[in-house]
Amino acid sequence: MAGETETPIYGFPIPTRGLAPKEFVDEALDKIALAIAMVETVVVGISNLAASKANASHTHSLAQVLGLVDALAGKMSASKTFTLAELMDVEGAAAAPAGYVLVKSATSWQVMSAAAAMGNHQHGVADIVGFDSAVTAKINALIAGAPGALDTLYELAAALGNDPNFATTVSTALAARALAIRSVAGAGLASGGGDLTADRTITVTKSTNPQAVAGIDDTTAMTPIRTKEAFDARALGAGQTWQNVSRAAGTSYQNTTGRPIQVVINGGITGNNNSFQVSTDNASWVAAGTVNDFGIVYSVVPNGHYYRLGGGSFSYWSELR
Repeated sequence: MAGETETPIYGFPIPTRGLAPKEFVDEALDKIALAIAMVETVVVGISNLAASKANASHTHSLAQVLGLVDALAGKMSASKTFTLAELMDVEGAAAAPAGYVLVKSATSWQVMSAAAAMGNHQHGVADIVGFDSAVTAKINALIAGAPGALDTLYELAAALGNDPNFATTVSTALAARALAIRSVAGAGLASGGGDLTADRTITVTKSTNPQAVAGIDDTTAMTPIRTKEAFDARALGAGQTWQNVSRAAGTSYQNTTGRPIQVVINGGITGNNNSFQVSTDNASWVAAGTVNDFGIVYSVVPNGHYYRLGGGSFSYWSELR
């Protein structure tokens, strides 16, 4: 370019333009000669540099590579294997039981059971091997030999009247029927009763005081109170008084008071020796005591029985009646 006197990289001289022809030629020749000398120097330098370099297709032994043998000695064998416990980023491998799997977390590998690794998950029915056949087998076992009209829950519910309390309904109906055909009734002194569809009462009528005292009614029951009343009313001396009665020896009398009486006869006459007699029929007599001289006879005469002094005389005759 105009004004340049040397090349920009190696500084080779460049002839100056614009000089007179003779001057330009002289200068140009000098600069060309100098440039050639400089080129030679550069070429020689390049040649010497190339001569010190290795061939592009050359090889080296390991020993010729500085530090390579030592560096390789610190490395592991390509055939080296590792256990999980030897891996720095696997947690819990040493204590893991058989059947556990490795699961990658955000920072490491963790050992856990397959169920824990999967967590909550879903599968399509088609993905579960044998699911359809297993369900079908269970349904067939449930149906067993049920007739076609009763082999679904819908049909069973309809047959039960869609009653969610079917067992209770049936139990109640059966109980009501059983209660209706069973009954309880009073007998003897008891009365009342009926079927068992409702509460029933059995009644036993207790005797009244007059019935208990009379002792002739067999349709009522005697309570302890009525028994005491009857005993008190019919016991000898209860409600009775001693009375001097008009009686004659040799004459029979009957006790019609409804209860026992006691007879006391005082002989009071020398030479008397007559028996006091009782009878159930006024025909057959039994001696119950002897009245003699001033002797006294005491005798109880049951109700309805007959009694008499066989003969002789007496000073007085008293009866507790």
